[in-house]
Amino acid sequence: MRARRRGWVKGGVIAAGVDPELDRLRALERDGLQTLAEIQRREIEATGIPSLKVGHHAVFGYYLEVTHTHRDKVPAHYVRKQTLKNAERYITPELKEYEHQVATARERAAALEQQLFVALREAAEAHAPQLRRLARAVAILDVLVGFARLARERNYCRPEVGDDLRLEIEQGRHPVLEQTLTDTPFVPNDVALGGEGQPRLAVITGSQHGRQVHLLPAGGAHRAPGTGGQLRAGPAGRRSGSPTGSSAGSDRPTRS
Repeated sequence: MRARRRGWVKGGVIAAGVDPELDRLRALERDGLQTLAEIQRREIEATGIPSLKVGHHAVFGYYLEVTHTHRDKVPAHYVRKQTLKNAERYITPELKEYEHQVATARERAAALEQQLFVALREAAEAHAPQLRRLARAVAILDVLVGFARLARERNYCRPEVGDDLRLEIEQGRHPVLEQTLTDTPFVPNDVALGGEGQPRLAVITGSQHGRQVHLLPAGGAHRAPGTGGQLRAGPAGRRSGSPTGSSAGSDRPTRS
């Protein structure tokens, strides 16, 4: 399992909550305004300057702005950054560190996420056979659960499988037509082939759809049991041990 660099997309691969540092870097980029508001609140409480503001300048970067009225309250660790007509702008070690973190957060997050992805890929490679078996089991279970849900919702029945040459379907239904008909209800059809006093061959004439109404339930009676599915029929359905051949508007019969 080798990752193709060309296919790597920066960001969005590792879910939140997997790595605390990755979450922190993402929060720096996403929650910048909230962080600045929190810094401003703390500095106002610490200095007693109610008009103190935290802002950002495209050239000078982040700053703490204090009007000349409260200049005497400025702490010693504030470093003057810019002088205005009515105020002074300062920087603190905390704000300078935050500025650096924000400027590099996206690149650092992408690099860290790629490291986590590579580690996950290598861990998966070490357990590849087990993961393949698990994936196959989950896929089979997913299909069978789908069959069971569909059978319950649409009232399909469990087929009875025998070794004789009989095919008996009571109230067989077309899976598509019965769902698409809205004005009139679908009329179920019975099929009986190969039993005592019953023919083993039936020639059905009429329209394409008319033939399919009979042929599809008959073919499904052979396919469904082999895949774990249910029959689109009423309370009873039985399939034989031999395959069924059917042809609908074609000179090439299909085996079900």
